Amino acid sequence: MEKSSLSFGRFGRVEVLRPSDAPRGVALLLTGPDASGPLAKALASRGALVLSIDTTVFLKRLAQGQGCAYPAGDLEALSQFSQKELGLPEYLHPVLIGSQGGAALAYAALAQSPENTFRGVVTLGFDAELPLAIPLCRGNGLARARTRGGVLERVKPVSALNAPWRLMVDGQGKGQGLAEARAFTQQMQGAQVIAPPEGTWPPEARLGTLLQFYEDLSQPRPPPTPSAAPPAKLESVSGLPLIELPTPPGPADTLALLLSGDGGWAGIDKHLAEALNAQGLPVLGWDSLRYFWKRRTPEETARDVERALTHYLDTWGKQKVVLVGYSRGADLLPAITARLSPALRERVILVALVAPGKGAEFEVHITDLLGGGGNDAAVLPEVEALEGKPVLCLYGDAEAAESLCPLLTKVPGAKTLMLKGGHHFDGDYARVARAIIAALAPEGAP
Repeated sequence: MEKSSLSFGRFGRVEVLRPSDAPRGVALLLTGPDASGPLAKALASRGALVLSIDTTVFLKRLAQGQGCAYPAGDLEALSQFSQKELGLPEYLHPVLIGSQGGAALAYAALAQSPENTFRGVVTLGFDAELPLAIPLCRGNGLARARTRGGVLERVKPVSALNAPWRLMVDGQGKGQGLAEARAFTQQMQGAQVIAPPEGTWPPEARLGTLLQFYEDLSQPRPPPTPSAAPPAKLESVSGLPLIELPTPPGPADTLALLLSGDGGWAGIDKHLAEALNAQGLPVLGWDSLRYFWKRRTPEETARDVERALTHYLDTWGKQKVVLVGYSRGADLLPAITARLSPALRERVILVALVAPGKGAEFEVHITDLLGGGGNDAAVLPEVEALEGKPVLCLYGDAEAAESLCPLLTKVPGAKTLMLKGGHHFDGDYARVARAIIAALAPEGAP
């Protein structure tokens, strides 16, 4: 094992314990000061890269923010930053493990987060109240309230979680008892309460149970199985981070390829794909977090996109392509489109840029995670290089100053549409999908 530390964002100093071999998973420990040592070592012995966070420090710094607190975003950024800094060859979604005050914080982060942010949560004990001076953000659905004269945040049950939560009721110390834990989770899909065998956890049994839950949650998800075996004439798409959302066979002759944002196939990317799918458009998703974890070139990316499109145009029996990109995916899409072969580019009937910025970078960078920019290439010249190819640029009214879209008003073939909201369009993904579908209609069609 190799022990080190790093500093990042609101966390202050984070203790890092790296296993002897290549990490097979990542655990974020939300604990009290110096409370993570034995557990961190046990997790590292099971192949985990362990990041130990002092919950007290983190909560104090969260309280210094403006508006509401979104610990899910901080924890995801810490995970990405650490794995980039330590040179992991691919991104591993972390498991959150919380004890003491970290248990409620781990639950809150999971309830806030989009799908595919965390593998799951394991908590030792649970107290629904947090010493946090500002409210927690709702995010993807967290319920909360102020309590004790407005001094504390109290998290509330949600109807369903997007990843498993294993709540080990610990007989030691103060926290919710078995009855309270079961009452909190009884209507919650994805939560499971594990009672101590005889009123309290023997130390070895408690550690062994927690490690087993971690291992169960951290198992890598199998790659999606192609819907059909490819004909021998087609190149394999093995190794590409693809997600299939086919539609039943029908007269429609178009498929969409959707490049996700930095967070990977999560949140808006998944919901936008589902909304397009509901409109009858088969969608091939592309996980940008996985693909751009290492440095890519525009030419290499275009070759891989062409390989995927050629494969699925044949397999799904389609003739035309709609290219859709969200956030980072939108930033990169014009450069990719411009580098497709002329024959395939001819089959692209629309390039839809959803919440694009003004610069593009073909790698997830540590500077991105810190809120800075890398060596971004300008996106506008790449759109101009499409030479009149139909482009639809969608942006929220809350981020007009940062958006590429207002710069496209004089670019041939480009249309812009401002919608209500910010980078996530207030969650109205169906409205975004309808705008894309409407742009496919012939001019003058009702």
